Amino acid sequence: MFNLAFRKQELVLESRFFLTIKQCTFVASVCLLLFRSKQCNSFKTRANQVKGGLEIGVPGITVLINPDKPRRGCFEIREEGGETFISLLGLKRPFKPMKDLNMEEVIGNIIKKIK
Repeated sequence: MFNLAFRKQELVLESRFFLTIKQCTFVASVCLLLFRSKQCNSFKTRANQVKGGLEIGVPGITVLINPDKPRRGCFEIREEGGETFISLLGLKRPFKPMKDLNMEEVIGNIIKKIK
């Protein structure tokens, strides 16, 4: 979901004619949903790492961790009502696909897609 905010600045020059210059700045805030399983602390560690990296990399972003009850063995990052960035479902111990992820690279890719 995108929240839009516009800032308008007007300059009026008084002479025989009035000149109005309007400058609009587009500001968008993005809401990402991050679902993590509560089976193991490795889910929590990676979720907090992604949240921190995104909040630093993209000003005005909102990252929600587990807004709904998470599924078992689930690690998923997606935009609210939109694109899914990572979806690892049905993971079993030792959660190798999730642990093999380079989280800095994942965060960088998400930031590029958002901007």
